[in-house]
Amino acid sequence: MPLSTDRDLQARLLKETSDLYARKQQLEDKIRNLDVLNNSLQDTAAIRDIEAHKSQRSLSATLR
Repeated sequence: MPLSTDRDLQARLLKETSDLYARKQQLEDKIRNLDVLNNSLQDTAAIRDIEAHKSQRSLSATLR
């Protein structure tokens, strides 16, 4: 294989590797952001459940 073809191939492979790494970083960032959002939603739902349970217990105690 001629030297220039080899260099072209190496340059192309390096660019593809770099592009794939950048894409991987973007996907990992999106996953982290979605994890934060998901955790926030779960926390909010848990707080609502706790408040509903407290309210139910309070109403039960009042009715007795």
